[in-house]
Amino acid sequence: MKKIVFVLLAFAVGIFALSYAPVQSTAQADKTDKIKKAKNKIPNRYIVVLEEWATGETGENSNAEGVASELGIVYGGRVDKVFKHALNGFSVEMNENQAERLSEDPRVQFVEEDGEVFANTTQSSA
Repeated sequence: MKKIVFVLLAFAVGIFALSYAPVQSTAQADKTDKIKKAKNKIPNRYIVVLEEWATGETGENSNAEGVASELGIVYGGRVDKVFKHALNGFSVEMNENQAERLSEDPRVQFVEEDGEVFANTTQSSA
């Protein structure tokens, strides 16, 4: 009887340990994934995407402007453009440390480095 109890206890401890490990690593991954890197980044320029619950739905009734203004003041950035139609967010000028702190705000879905995009096309012969 003691052997069965010991085996069941060991099994329960093993299941608990396995279920705890992924949760911890996921939380760490979420923190580092909140700042997305750009290939040809523009120094100190970021695009911030906000959580929908913080701004309301996209469109004219979105509160993206208010949230962007508040976040710019709190984290020391200069808000440039505010987006509220395709997504709720804004572009901001700030240093990397400010961007990291901003990315940890619960109203922020993620922060992405702003970058240059180049067209890569070939002309067809006429």
